[in-house]
Amino acid sequence: MSNTVGPKIAVVDSIPDGAVYGTDGRAFLRMFQALIQPNVINLSTTAPPGSPVNGDTYVISTGATGSWFGKDAHIAYWTTDDPLFPSGNWDYYAPVKGWQVVSQVNNGVYEFNGTAWVGQRVASFNFQVDGGGSAITAGAKGQWAAPCAMTITGWVLTADQSGSCVIDVLKSTYAGFPTTASIASTDKPTLSSAQKNENLAISAWTTAVTQGDEIQINVNSASTVTRANLTINVTIP
Repeated sequence: MSNTVGPKIAVVDSIPDGAVYGTDGRAFLRMFQALIQPNVINLSTTAPPGSPVNGDTYVISTGATGSWFGKDAHIAYWTTDDPLFPSGNWDYYAPVKGWQVVSQVNNGVYEFNGTAWVGQRVASFNFQVDGGGSAITAGAKGQWAAPCAMTITGWVLTADQSGSCVIDVLKSTYAGFPTTASIASTDKPTLSSAQKNENLAISAWTTAVTQGDEIQINVNSASTVTRANLTINVTIP
């Protein structure tokens, strides 16, 4: 009985007892390096780079040339760990619909849709708190219903003038409203003697939003600022 290749990835997935591990087994181990938590240098290169380093990984762009010809959309992994090619060689993996990679260019997540790699859709929703010419007062300032599932990725807070302001962001299900709970944790959008502030890579928040959730803002404190604008950035699957 011979080694067999998996139905989804063209790498060995079965080596019978007593069979030779050899080339097939080493290819299987390299696949782990390439495809577990995959991050790629970019998704825009069409020709093999001249001096790749062991472990360099790309998604080959449309119109591939050179040794990459005919490998559009494949994940290409440079390895010097194959004893058959000690100077280095490209391993290729044909993507399956639903595979995801992270680009080192922008930390963006890209998913293969069966034909091409596409980035997650990016959107934002905005709240404006206006004191009508007077300093903003504390308290709940309104809410917004999520039209679809999304993931919060960051926030930007600006004001009409330099001042101080702390805004909490809260969430509830539609059924649970008006009872809400903070999702901002220790990273509440804040101005401290400033007119602008942002965090575009949040880590402390509860970031998952379900369709129909109510997102509410609450001014915890403010001084001098008479108008504040909070933008919350999200990705949509």
